[in-house]
Amino acid sequence: MKTLNLTKSLYLTACMLALSCTSMDNTYRDLWSDGERIYPAAADSVAVFPGKNRIRLDWQIFNDPNVATARIYWNYDADSSVVQINATGNTDMVSATLTNMPEGPYSFTIYTFDRQSNRSVPVNVTGKVYGDSYEKTLLNKLLKSAAYEDGVLAIAWGNVDDTSLGVKLTYLSTSGDNTVLNIAADADSTYIDDFDFDTDPYLEYTTVYIPEPQAIDTFYTAPVSVKARGLKILSRNAWTATASSFDARSGSSWRPPSYTIDGSMSTAWVNEIGGTHKETGVALSQQDYPHWLQIDMGSVITFNGVTMTFASVRNETPSSIEIAVSTDGVTWTPVRANPYLVQNVANVVQFFEFPDAKTGRYFRITALTASGNTKNIFVPEVGAYTL
Repeated sequence: MKTLNLTKSLYLTACMLALSCTSMDNTYRDLWSDGERIYPAAADSVAVFPGKNRIRLDWQIFNDPNVATARIYWNYDADSSVVQINATGNTDMVSATLTNMPEGPYSFTIYTFDRQSNRSVPVNVTGKVYGDSYEKTLLNKLLKSAAYEDGVLAIAWGNVDDTSLGVKLTYLSTSGDNTVLNIAADADSTYIDDFDFDTDPYLEYTTVYIPEPQAIDTFYTAPVSVKARGLKILSRNAWTATASSFDARSGSSWRPPSYTIDGSMSTAWVNEIGGTHKETGVALSQQDYPHWLQIDMGSVITFNGVTMTFASVRNETPSSIEIAVSTDGVTWTPVRANPYLVQNVANVVQFFEFPDAKTGRYFRITALTASGNTKNIFVPEVGAYTL
């Protein structure tokens, strides 16, 4: 009986194994029917380099001499490009540049193929193509002033976006050449000693950008043409200054309007801010905006603008001013309808040019607002110029 039961058990087990093998054969028969599947070496270490209406894809092929081509797909496989590859069997570098690409983000799928048309596993990467839409958003580096004096063109620059590479500046030199200067993005000033102001007082500049560190193209703002001011700073020897008020306290707090024309950046005119008058002992009161400064130039002259210079960035720097001129100090004519905006920057001569030349003996600067939350004004130096 024991022998019979053992025989039956072995028989049943064998039948089950046979049925199992038959089922596996049926499951994998379709894969085996075409023989062994070969996968060529896939694109490895793919790097993406964006550009202007183009993009470059670089990758490596490792140890497969049979790789012959690659195909790059995008736009949900609606578009593709074939890349020829001469594989050596070592580490092969492959580079493909896709051109005439509309601006926007992309998702790419890369397949490699061997000489028997076997296809690799897919490799997916993303990248972005830039174009006119991106370029139109770029802003030029701020050119604060371009003043020509004593044979030297002095340019004062403002800030620019962090993605800028700098400025490309073109001007006519005294040798007759159109000279191009590449100026660093963080430059705050440029001095040119061969600028031919008499022949062509205009200079042109554009700001250069790179959208990503790996970009293969640079982008440029629309060129801006700027006329240099061939100005002459007027002598202040005969000038006198008065003001709406001034800080008349004793000691270092004595800060009269005459300090604006003394040639020193370490002194300044400040409005009355309280305390006791240095000479009379009379109690002083806090004065608020608007504050005005009036200059008597000593004689009637024709001039084109005034200047202001500030020694440091501070709340008391005015942020907007009005300018008026007069021949008699009684009747005043505004030089323009809208206020001038003042930059809160240090050691930069700011030029406030009139719409046209004005004739007068006096000019008055009325400060309307402060840069910060304060009632006070602080002005180290003012001047005037002709063009």
